[in-house]
Amino acid sequence: MADNAVSNTGPILHLTEINLIKVLDIFSSVFIPEEVAEELRKIK
Repeated sequence: MADNAVSNTGPILHLTEINLIKVLDIFSSVFIPEEVAEELRKIK
């Protein structure tokens, strides 16, 4: 199992679209930069 991950908007957006966001559970933690979080809020 991997420990940590950093993600940009694309993977989070598309995993959510296909209802597979749980695949990120393989990581102990996923860091989402504030800019990415803001972009995702605008999309929803």
